[in-house]
Amino acid sequence: MSIEDRSWMYEGWNDNGSHSEEWVRNTNAFLDRAFSVPNAEKTGIVCPCSECQNRIRRRKPVMTIHLCKRGFMPGYTLWTKHGEQSVSSSTMEHSYNSADGLDELLGDFGDAMQTDSVEEEPTADAKAFYDMLSASEVPLHNFTSVSRLTAVARLMAIKSQHNLSAECIDSSLRLFGYVLPEGHKMPSSLYECKCLLNGLKMPYVKIDACVNNCMIYYKQDEHKEKYDFCGESRYVVTEPACQVRKRKPIPRKVLRYLPVIPRLQRMYMEPKTAKHMRWHKEGTRTNPNVMVHPSDAEAWQHFSMIHPDFAMEARNVRVAIATDGFNPFSFGATQYSCWPVFVIPLNLPPALCMKEENIFLSLAVPGPKHPGKNLNVFMRPLVNEFKEAWAGVVTYDSFLKQNFNMRVKYHTSIHDFPALGMFTGWSTHGGLACVECMADVDSTWLPNGRKHSWFDCHRRFLPPDHTFRNQKNAFRKGVAVHDMPPRRLSGEEVLAYMNEAKSKSFEGFGTTHNWTHIPYWWELPYFPQLLHRTPASVLTCLLKSHHPGLVNYRGKKVPASTWKHYQADKDTAGISKADVVEQEFWLRFRYDPENEEKARQHVGNCCKQLIGSIMYYARIYATMEHFRIVEHRNICDKIAGKFYLSRAQYVARCPIWCKEDCWESMASEWSDTKFQKKSATNRANRYSRKFKPHKGGSNSIAVVRQKLSKKLGREVTQVEAWVHTHRGSDPEDPNLLNTEEATACLERYKAKAIELNGPEFDWLHSPVDIRALYDCSCGRAHGKWALFNGIVDDTEALSELKSSRTTSVAAKRKRQEEEKIARQKEAQEARDSRLAKEYANSMMQWGQMVQQQNQNFQKFMENLAAHTGLPPGLVPPPVPPPPPPPTYGVSASPSPSLENLSAGTFGSSIREESPETTLNRIAHGVFGGPVNATTSGGGNYSPPLEDDFPLSPLR
Repeated sequence: MSIEDRSWMYEGWNDNGSHSEEWVRNTNAFLDRAFSVPNAEKTGIVCPCSECQNRIRRRKPVMTIHLCKRGFMPGYTLWTKHGEQSVSSSTMEHSYNSADGLDELLGDFGDAMQTDSVEEEPTADAKAFYDMLSASEVPLHNFTSVSRLTAVARLMAIKSQHNLSAECIDSSLRLFGYVLPEGHKMPSSLYECKCLLNGLKMPYVKIDACVNNCMIYYKQDEHKEKYDFCGESRYVVTEPACQVRKRKPIPRKVLRYLPVIPRLQRMYMEPKTAKHMRWHKEGTRTNPNVMVHPSDAEAWQHFSMIHPDFAMEARNVRVAIATDGFNPFSFGATQYSCWPVFVIPLNLPPALCMKEENIFLSLAVPGPKHPGKNLNVFMRPLVNEFKEAWAGVVTYDSFLKQNFNMRVKYHTSIHDFPALGMFTGWSTHGGLACVECMADVDSTWLPNGRKHSWFDCHRRFLPPDHTFRNQKNAFRKGVAVHDMPPRRLSGEEVLAYMNEAKSKSFEGFGTTHNWTHIPYWWELPYFPQLLHRTPASVLTCLLKSHHPGLVNYRGKKVPASTWKHYQADKDTAGISKADVVEQEFWLRFRYDPENEEKARQHVGNCCKQLIGSIMYYARIYATMEHFRIVEHRNICDKIAGKFYLSRAQYVARCPIWCKEDCWESMASEWSDTKFQKKSATNRANRYSRKFKPHKGGSNSIAVVRQKLSKKLGREVTQVEAWVHTHRGSDPEDPNLLNTEEATACLERYKAKAIELNGPEFDWLHSPVDIRALYDCSCGRAHGKWALFNGIVDDTEALSELKSSRTTSVAAKRKRQEEEKIARQKEAQEARDSRLAKEYANSMMQWGQMVQQQNQNFQKFMENLAAHTGLPPGLVPPPVPPPPPPPTYGVSASPSPSLENLSAGTFGSSIREESPETTLNRIAHGVFGGPVNATTSGGGNYSPPLEDDFPLSPLR
């Protein structure tokens, strides 16, 4: 359609409400036209006012008010959001709706032939292509304007669409030759048609592959007959009767490979496309603050900053890789998994970037089996081509009519979640399936569903002050989340992480990592430098670039490590570093005007969280760089967190974004022993979680039961199968389960089942006793049984419970009372144990007094006999009696006489240490044995033996 003059949209509107008659008339016509769409009055359409800017749906009365008050958004002269299309889009749609899709292709050929004024000699391939177009420009015969190339190209397209045989095409061409006028230029055979189109130079390679996807017979393995590992033959084994005639061997599996470089070079042979290939750098954006193309994103700009020589040439190509599996034989016919790999040039404008004609098929991975992690094997030819393309290939630019060195770079990949694991090497199955958290998972094991759940894992990604973090009844019951989100690794860290896992033969898969292989893409020299997904990367860069260094905060000069420090560092105009960060952030992003306050508050909360992460990983990066440069080995961040450097070593690794005085202050803190001790304690707390899933995998109890029955040669009960999947450290002990809670509950079940069914009850080989199960688990908490969940028929079990009990509440209350009595008994036993130890200390002190008195008495008697001749009746005062024993709550205690002490009959059974054991040891220590310093508190003391006394004690 032709674009009419719509200057009235802005010239006729006035902010005081006095709009021109033309503006009012045309605006009403615009509203009537926009709301003529079905259901528009009900659902509303996007409002083009200067504030809504086609982002928010409004109904007609509200939109009318908005346009009168605010006017139309700037530059909206083509109403693409209200029923109009651009001229280029309509032209494209017309070409897409053609019968065979060749109108656009043949039109490009016509444009490509307009190369009369050649300023530079094209390459050999480009010259052959143009020669083919020139030779084929002649009409098919004298009575038509259709060229020979057009007729042959359409015929070959029909052959491909309808899968016609060579004989059919040859017969058709003979018929055309008979019908067409004399002197026509139509080829007479399929071979002549292929020769005519040979100048297109679109290579197509077949590569034999192992039937088990172990390898491809490529380059150095091209002449092998079978794979050394699996031993499978490369070719189909023929019968002896069929070997009479010598014929070409038939490969069992073939990989189709279509090289990418010739197809990218062909895009520059058409002038219009060659011009569009520079749009990412030279194209104009109507709104620079809105990201409309991958070149507007940080990953693109980050690579341009690292490799300015690559970014300087706008014709260098950045591509995306896309892959997914499908069944080419329809869903109901047979099981077959074919995996095409597409290459998408990203240089084109947004309207052309993802068009079907600009997406190239590069690999067709054959089935019938799913390739799994062996998809990496089939990527080898494409990776080798990208290595070659990084150095550059000479290409002819038909728009500028000159040759240039075209370089190609991998930019990103597009796939679903299962293909993500195959492409990246991080398995998306099991407990570590999340590529966002990697090994730092926060998933929950579902014992009844026998799988991991990531429900409620999102809360740690929320701002620290978000209300959802403290809600204990809306997510997991009784759980408040205060953990910070895991940090996403950079390319170098991911590579070190993978190499570490590979060096250990991927040991620890599923527990410390989920790596299955290292993709060949990491062989590209620039691949580790790609900007992988980082947390709020824009804010992170802004926070680093505007780091205040040392700031005066509450009368002290401290390193800026919190958002409050950014807010405290202000210039002479009163603008803080926090204000600068927010201003530059909102230059790159937009927010909904109705939620401006909430959006700005959210950015502030994100900054608070990110600053802590930046300061933490500043130390980690310094440690990693020290090991890489000084000790010549790469370590990942998880291992780097366990090492601490000296102050001088930290200072030597000062990052660019941090000021030297600030870094020196932080280095002094990190090298302090108090900080290191606290950091080690926090790390131990973070890694203290234990995962205790059952051992049945994805198999149900019925499947486990069948396998066990076949293995043991007898019928296995459901209880046996359940215990087998929940077995503990000793597989032969059915009484030990994988958790202490389950083991304790099983003990209660066995005791209750024997009480109800008699001492001969075999709980392992008998059906589940519902009454005992209900009593031992205090009912069905949250609709789940504490034991044997999944093998109990709930309908039958509940009906049995109702018939055997008056109410289930009474049984639950009885069990609660029993548990209360048991807790009281345990508390009383703990009290008795404490009293026994206190009494043991008192008895030890009394024993020491007795020994000291004996020593004094002996010395006194020696002096008396040797010197003074005093009468023997003059002796030291008697020893005081021992303290009385405590009163225990379990059983009565006999009198603490010396006979009882020596006989060890005092006290009762205490959970930690019985009074008998304690007092026996005391008595033994007093009357001739060693005293245990740990238990009695009397020190390392051994009284003298009876033979050491020179005189006998008084009787």
